[in-house]
Amino acid sequence: MDHYQRSAELTRLSEHLDIPQEVYQKAVGLYTQLGEWLEENDEQTGRRPPEIYPQGSFRLGTVVRPIIGDDEYDIDLVYQRDIKKESTTQAQLKEEAGEAVRSFLHKELPGQAALKSRRRCWTIDFENEPFHMDVLPAITNPNRPPTGNLITDRKLSEWLPTNPITYSSWFFNQMAEALSEAKRSHARNVSARIEDVEDWQVKTTLQRCVQLLKRHRDIYFNGKSDVKPVSILITTLAAHAYNNSSDLFSAWTSIIQGMPAFVSTSNGKYEVLNPAELNENFADKWNENPALVIAFRQWIHELQSTLLHSPTQYAQVFGVRGPAPEKAEDRIPVLSDDAHAKPLPLPRVHTRNVVTIKRSVHRARGKRKEIGYGLRNAVHKGKWLRFEAVTDFPQTHEIRWQVTNTGPFASELRGGFESSNDGSGVRWEQTAYPGTHWVKAIVIAAGHVVAESEKFLVRIYQ
Repeated sequence: MDHYQRSAELTRLSEHLDIPQEVYQKAVGLYTQLGEWLEENDEQTGRRPPEIYPQGSFRLGTVVRPIIGDDEYDIDLVYQRDIKKESTTQAQLKEEAGEAVRSFLHKELPGQAALKSRRRCWTIDFENEPFHMDVLPAITNPNRPPTGNLITDRKLSEWLPTNPITYSSWFFNQMAEALSEAKRSHARNVSARIEDVEDWQVKTTLQRCVQLLKRHRDIYFNGKSDVKPVSILITTLAAHAYNNSSDLFSAWTSIIQGMPAFVSTSNGKYEVLNPAELNENFADKWNENPALVIAFRQWIHELQSTLLHSPTQYAQVFGVRGPAPEKAEDRIPVLSDDAHAKPLPLPRVHTRNVVTIKRSVHRARGKRKEIGYGLRNAVHKGKWLRFEAVTDFPQTHEIRWQVTNTGPFASELRGGFESSNDGSGVRWEQTAYPGTHWVKAIVIAAGHVVAESEKFLVRIYQ
């Protein structure tokens, strides 16, 4: 069997492991709602504005569907406050975080969730959702500004350093070539400019391999969770061994064969250091429990056997049945007739000046907090989009916007030119109609159009 057949089947199976879009959107909505509430609560109580952001698989794009339908997805959220460690204690920081989250649940989600205290975090168990949310209290690490933080641990007296933002940057840098190629391919598929494609809109073969590794691990260690390799260790080793191949089977091969080489030893101790925080050893428990080392080696040997399987055996290896589930964004109609779009309202003067569009996604109009992170190839209906026109035209000018809806669901086709509606060069629009639409910005000065942007495609699903 050639690489193409193997890669195609591995891709199909990895897509089957993706979190369902509706579950993903609900999770993003809830952690965005919590983050906004914590920000407002801290400001109202006189505290400095905190940083609230996802970490782990949600941030890295490596979420994997549980092997048992009743199992839950794990959402990791950092609640980082801007205070010095001398002004608080681990216990106090954790308790204050618990009080804030408990107040949020009482006021915003009464009777819909329960809060539990864990070793390092607070866990929100939602009543009718297939996921739970771990909220990790943290403070800024003065030795690793601006992204490093210190977290609490009720079993340890020392603050623990960690750095999920820098780790994420390292992970994405490891797949920089593949990410650029994935963006180019996506831009071609949706008729967009490559610079308008963001990281979260595509998946590389590294992200797919990490998903497959975690699924294989979950099956192999089912019933043996005490010796199961943790996800961060697997993700780090895979990223080290990755060869940036766009062929999934080639990437899978290089990772499986290369992972063991990145487990090092120092003074007789196993090490898989956090590339973002070298004082953190992801293999520290291996030095306390030799059974973990034996289990990892046996698992690697089992993984290597997959390289000899035929594609017809992959479904059984990864515990996948049936075709990959259809994604909501795949049902979005392509850009249809836009003949109703109006011509430029004023004469065009050809200059070297340009205007480009920046877009962000928000839960409500005027909200500072963005929710764009993690949304894949489209935007959910009912969100708000903030478009900002950026131009190098040096003189006094006006920005106007052409919003053109297309497709069978759009009852308002529009297509004319409208003024900015929230500050100079900013336009807010709600995602009301499923389909593919576009937005254009023009710069007007002295009665002429002196610059116009390309069409910025907007894909909206139900």
